[in-house]
Amino acid sequence: AGNIIAQGDVTSADYAIIVTGSGTISSTGDVTAGVVGLFLGNSGTITSTGDLNAGNFGVYIGGDGSITSTGNVTSGVSGIFISKNGEIHSTGAVSGDVHGFFIGGNGAVTSLGTVTGGEFGFYIGGDGEVTSTGDVTGGNFGIFVSGGGAIHSVGDVSGGHSGIFLDEDGTIN
Repeated sequence: AGNIIAQGDVTSADYAIIVTGSGTISSTGDVTAGVVGLFLGNSGTITSTGDLNAGNFGVYIGGDGSITSTGNVTSGVSGIFISKNGEIHSTGAVSGDVHGFFIGGNGAVTSLGTVTGGEFGFYIGGDGEVTSTGDVTGGNFGIFVSGGGAIHSVGDVSGGHSGIFLDEDGTIN
């Protein structure tokens, strides 16, 4: 397990901050990376207070995890990505060419900023809860939850196929 605390800006042509296994990353500066801004190869926790700009993933966790981000996140694939189950809290604007937010399993996302995804604004692959106060735009789906759950949205939501999609039992308000 690895733990990294970065208090300044970090720039890299590839991975700006990387822990190949499980661990924690805390970053207070701006992060710019050609591939991934903040990377945990397995389960863990990431906290970021600066802006993130990355070619593929702004923030990436390869297992279960928790992410808190207060800066703006811009990426070529997914703004904020958790491979399995997880929880995300974000107060900045988040954009990705494919996903704004992605959780592969069960999870919850709370977002206070604008969210834009080329395919999905929010994607949760299992049961989930989405709370969003900003506008959400997805090329196919604004908010997509593959299982059951709850979606609470205050801002405008748009998607080419569906603005809001909840596949199983749940509530939308």
